[in-house]
Amino acid sequence: MNFKALIAMLTDPVPKGTEVKILGSILVALSGACLFLDKVFVLLEIEGNTFGFSSYSNFIWVLMTSFVPISLGLWHYIFKPYALAYLIPLYCYSIQIIWTFQPNIHADDIYLHIYALGSCVIFIILLIIFKSVLKHTRRQQELEKQIRTEATEIIELLKTKLVSES
Repeated sequence: MNFKALIAMLTDPVPKGTEVKILGSILVALSGACLFLDKVFVLLEIEGNTFGFSSYSNFIWVLMTSFVPISLGLWHYIFKPYALAYLIPLYCYSIQIIWTFQPNIHADDIYLHIYALGSCVIFIILLIIFKSVLKHTRRQQELEKQIRTEATEIIELLKTKLVSES
């Protein structure tokens, strides 16, 4: 594939059929699961070049925390996945944040998952509030624009009437 074909593929609208959305949703879910790839490597005892990090596991973790947001943006742009699929990366990132502040919590600790679910619920509530405020603001701006247009039309009618009467 040449460069022009690649650019055309990325800029042309992709069909938004169910199959494409499902594929995008699967890729979003896998991107979220990639955040735990370092744990899988430790479990399978896979080692490699650390590239200056203290361990291969740390290198993979930093690499994946950099790769996942980029891949999420790419999958969103290309496939327009179902919004529900984003709950998986959100949940995984919530666990990552909790582990940042409480590294001694194990993956099988029920409180870890309760905190992660709570974080997801709080995020979703904030998102709903943000979207409703945005919707209200847009509606208000449209109303103000409509009022200005109607006021301008009324002023023009009054000017015309005054000119015709004098």
